[in-house]
Amino acid sequence: MKKLGFGLMRLPQTDSDYGNVDYERVKKMADRFMAEGFTYFDTAAPYHKGNSEVAFREAVAKRYPRSSYTITDKLSLFMIKSPEEFPAFFQGQLERLGVEYLDYYWLHGLGGPSYRQAEEWHAFDFVQSLKAEGKVKHIGLSFHDKAALLDEILTKHPEMEYVQLQLNYLDWEDATVEARKCYKVAAKHRKPVIVMEPIKGGSLVNILEEAEALFKSHAPELSTASWAIRFAASPANVMMVLSGMSDEAQMEDNLSYMKQFRPLDQQEPEPSKTETQVSLDFGGITVLAEMEDSETTKAFLNRLPLTLSMDRYADREYYAAIPALPENGEAIPDFENGDITYYITGNSLAIFFGNAGNSHQAGLIRMGRITSDLAAFDSIGDSVEVTIGLAGEEGEREMQRMEKRILGKDLEVSAVGFGCMGMTHTFGAAADKKEMTRILQAAVEQGYTFFDTAEVYVSDDGSDEHNEDLVGAALKPYRDKVKIATKFGIAFKPGGGFLYDTRPEKIRESLETSLRRLQTDHIDLYYLHRYEPGSAIEEVAQVMEQLIREGKILHWGLSTVTEDIIRRAHAVCPVTAVQNIFSMLDRDTEKLLPALEELHIGLVTHCPLAKGFLTAAYDKNSVFPEGDWRGRMELFTEEGIQKRQAVLDLIGAKAQEKNATPAQISLAWLMGKRPWIVPIPCTRKMERMIENGGAANIRLTEAEIAEIDRKLDDFIGPVQ
Repeated sequence: MKKLGFGLMRLPQTDSDYGNVDYERVKKMADRFMAEGFTYFDTAAPYHKGNSEVAFREAVAKRYPRSSYTITDKLSLFMIKSPEEFPAFFQGQLERLGVEYLDYYWLHGLGGPSYRQAEEWHAFDFVQSLKAEGKVKHIGLSFHDKAALLDEILTKHPEMEYVQLQLNYLDWEDATVEARKCYKVAAKHRKPVIVMEPIKGGSLVNILEEAEALFKSHAPELSTASWAIRFAASPANVMMVLSGMSDEAQMEDNLSYMKQFRPLDQQEPEPSKTETQVSLDFGGITVLAEMEDSETTKAFLNRLPLTLSMDRYADREYYAAIPALPENGEAIPDFENGDITYYITGNSLAIFFGNAGNSHQAGLIRMGRITSDLAAFDSIGDSVEVTIGLAGEEGEREMQRMEKRILGKDLEVSAVGFGCMGMTHTFGAAADKKEMTRILQAAVEQGYTFFDTAEVYVSDDGSDEHNEDLVGAALKPYRDKVKIATKFGIAFKPGGGFLYDTRPEKIRESLETSLRRLQTDHIDLYYLHRYEPGSAIEEVAQVMEQLIREGKILHWGLSTVTEDIIRRAHAVCPVTAVQNIFSMLDRDTEKLLPALEELHIGLVTHCPLAKGFLTAAYDKNSVFPEGDWRGRMELFTEEGIQKRQAVLDLIGAKAQEKNATPAQISLAWLMGKRPWIVPIPCTRKMERMIENGGAANIRLTEAEIAEIDRKLDDFIGPVQ
């Protein structure tokens, strides 16, 4: 059997709906695949909403003899409510696939919680019974966790014949994935390995220019993807490498080098470990540093550019608190002059310039070394703003990239957006405009492209600081790089409640005012802020349609609405996004997801961190400034925190497992629900902005999300 398998998780689609597979293109790709002697196909029930299995039936099972191909599928526990459903679930898979038996059947995505569930539900016994009955030929597991757990599972369940692992050169030594260690465990137990994610979801196609140049110098005819797949296929115990080929070009590329597979050898270059140079601007005094290659350092570099208020200590170091980093780097007992380090205790960055060797600290990880003359530190003051960025040409900082998502049909935004409301509203007196401007502009350089404001976001302290004025001025230099959303239709009543006004002339007046404040000629996404019960939403939609034709707005949306209102509005003028509250503590919006998916409407989630509660940063002793709404909320009282402590414990445990923060887990949970969900957390703090953006790099599996949902049901009740 040739080593390349067709992974059916990312098939060509007829449109942006993940469930709408282009069956005709899949047929052509399957024909091409099999014509070159490749026969292995891999799928699962969740892929393309079940239509991946149907695509296999239409493209392969109906058109080729059963003996000519190999098909694998999976028992996806997160899709099943009880073990009594196992037989029906499996039978449904056979019917969708159009086969009478499977060649391979995996327990899907086992990790800590899902493994415990598999044991509790006797899932291992079930797949063994299928093999005994001849309904599957071979059994195994796909695995997402640490090597120690894999060793435990294979020791307890030697009947598992194969292991499917995430294996690529980026994850080979990764402390979270532990690809090499997991591979060694499988080899120790004599279990052949099937590789998933050999190009890490496509991220190893676009690599550093230096690495690509190295590859091209050796074999200019080969693609960057080819090196990743051949790397994954080269270990002796690897039986098969799966590639999710979503178009014909990807397939042709894979076939070109896997028809006559040749393993990587010692003469061929592996992706090199490269030192990264950064610049540190200490209030106008710039020094350079070389950063080391470790997971701790990589996580730090992913947050650049970064501006910190650093303090001088004991004429030996500058230090500042930063969000937690993974603890996987060179641990050192004492520092040397020039060291850039991470203090595990206290989650601090420390840059040493004098009095070497006297850290008096435990848990010190070296991340890099200052290469400039340390004498520069003699003229730097006790407290200074330090801007740290990647050193590029002429020392310019490079803008970071963040995963993008599509709202509606074509509104592309960053996976995490920036809710700007709290900078002038809700959290007490308006924050310092200069500082907020600095944070907003740094957010753009961190990869944020989606910023949310509203007509009514005015300061609560009588200063009349307007959020749109702040956002417009801060983002003006970046206007062509960002998408701005604002809202219309309401004013606040004294004492609480809303005054509604959606007359066409009032909408136009609001729009012109927002355009002036935002210093722009168009709004990317214009929301009706609140729907007035009993009013004609169709009339508002007609006005939006006209404004879109005029080019004054590019898309429109609805905030805090029900399915009926969404459907009525969408029928008149297609809605791009709905903005509703949605978090682990407020899950009612979950009921809207099927309708939004049907209508191709994106979901923007406000209050995704439950006004900061899910950051786990508050306790009974927390004090909020005057005017901060949280000071009046039951959520932040001692009783309120105690009532929801189980939720905090849940995300805290998952955060530790993923080397993330509770906030990042909370945001990743939302984003994992659907690829068109975009959270817009609020913050006034630079470090929180960076932390929130980092959630785009956290991946929760479907099984992990399902497990979290089950526990939330237990802790706070199911979605009604």
